[in-house]
Amino acid sequence: MDLLPADSPGSTSGKTIELAQRALSANQELQYELTVRAEELEEEIREADRLLEALENGNDPKEAEDEIQIPGARRASSLFPLSECLNQTSPLYEEAKKRMEFVALITPRSFNPKQLEALRNAVCAENTKLQAYRTQAGNTDPVDLERNLDGIDWTIVAEKVTDSSFHEPFTAAQCRIKWVGDKHPDIDHSDWPPLETQRLLSILKQDPTKPVDWAELSTQLGTHRTPLSLLSHGHPRQRHYWDHPSDARLLSGVALYGLNNWPLVARHVSPHATPTQALNRYTKSLDPSIKRGAWTPAEDARLRRAVAAAAAGSASASAKLPWVRIAEYVPGRTNDQCNERWTEHLSAAASEGGGKNAWTEEEDERLVELVGSMGKLWKAVSDKIGNGKTGPSCRARFNKLANKSKSSGYGTGTTTPASTSMSGLVALSPIPPTTSSATPSQPATTP
Repeated sequence: MDLLPADSPGSTSGKTIELAQRALSANQELQYELTVRAEELEEEIREADRLLEALENGNDPKEAEDEIQIPGARRASSLFPLSECLNQTSPLYEEAKKRMEFVALITPRSFNPKQLEALRNAVCAENTKLQAYRTQAGNTDPVDLERNLDGIDWTIVAEKVTDSSFHEPFTAAQCRIKWVGDKHPDIDHSDWPPLETQRLLSILKQDPTKPVDWAELSTQLGTHRTPLSLLSHGHPRQRHYWDHPSDARLLSGVALYGLNNWPLVARHVSPHATPTQALNRYTKSLDPSIKRGAWTPAEDARLRRAVAAAAAGSASASAKLPWVRIAEYVPGRTNDQCNERWTEHLSAAASEGGGKNAWTEEEDERLVELVGSMGKLWKAVSDKIGNGKTGPSCRARFNKLANKSKSSGYGTGTTTPASTSMSGLVALSPIPPTTSSATPSQPATTP
C-alpha cells in the first residue's frame, strides 16, 4: 500500500507540522509581549517596594485609629503658614517668593473673556501713555495702540487684569505671553490653506537633520503664525485608514491577544492605529457575532421597545437617542444598524414617507456626486447634504441606489437614466453597512 509523503498537503503529519509552526510563531509573539509586560510589572513592584519602605520609615497608618474625634474641633494650623512665609519681614521670604514664582511659571492659567478684555484694554492704556510721553518729548510718530510691544510695563498690565477678576493674581510674564503669543492682532488663527502647508513642509525638508528653531521659522515663513502652530502643522500625526489587510491584522490580533488588550491589538495592526480605533472597528464591523441581512419581526419589536424606553427617559422630545445603549437590547445588531433601521423603516417619519428621512431626486444626485468626489466618508457626506441626513442613512441610500442601478443595467449598454451622474453608480459598488470598502487598488476612506 502506497503511503502519502510526510510533506504532502493532504497528510495528517503535514497538517500537524503546519499547526505546530503556527503555534510556535504565536508562542514567540506572545512571549515577546509577556517579556515586555514582565519588565513593566517589575518596575511597578520596585516602585511599590520603595513606597512601602517610605511608609514604614514614616508614620504608621494604624496610629490614625487611636485619634480621638471631638465634634466642633478645628484642625491645628501650621506654625509657619504660607502667608507668614511671604511676609517681607520673614527670614524665609526670599525662598518662599522664589517658590511662588516657580509655581506660577509651571502652573497654566486660563483667561476668561472678561480678563481677556481687561488685558486688551490694559495694553491699549499702556500704549496711550507711551504716546503721550512721546508727544511731550516732541516725537509725533503715532503708536499703534494694539500692535506696539515696546515700552509696555507688563507689571501694570498684570495688576489691571488681576483687579478685573478678583482671583489669584496674574504675573507680568503670564500676561505678556498671553498677549504676544496668542491675542496679538497680527497673529493669524485662521485655517491653514494647502499652499501654506506645502511651503512649510518644503522648508522642513531642506535639511531634515538640522534642529528646527520654530520661532525663527515663523519669521521666515512670514504668515504671522505662532511657533506652536507651525510645530503642529509641520509634524502632523499620521492617521490610520482601514483596508482589507489591516482588517485581517485586526482579526489576528484579537485572536492572539483577546478582547481586553486593545493597545496590543492596535500595535499589531499598525503603528498609527489607536486602541479606540481598533475597538470600534472590531465591535462595529468585524465582530463575528454581528448579524447581517434582513431584520426579523422579533428584532423590530425589541428595537421599538428600546427606542420607546429611551425616549421616555430623555429630558426632551428633541434629544438625540442613545443608540449605543439601545443596541444593547437588540443582540447581534450594532448602534449604526439600529439607527439606520429605525430612521429608514420604523420611525413615524419613515412610515409617512416624509420629513428628513425622505430622499428627493436632487439629494440622490448630490449624494452620488459627493461619494464620487469625497469617497465613502459618510459623516462628511451627510454634513454636506444636510436636511437631517445621517451618515448611516447616506450609506444605506447609496447602497440602495447602487443596487438598483446594477439591477437596471445602467452602464452596460442599455438605456441609461436621465441623470448622467447616476450612471456612475456602477463604478462605485455598494458596501455592506458594517464592512470596509477598501481594496488593494482603492485606498480606504474610513478612519
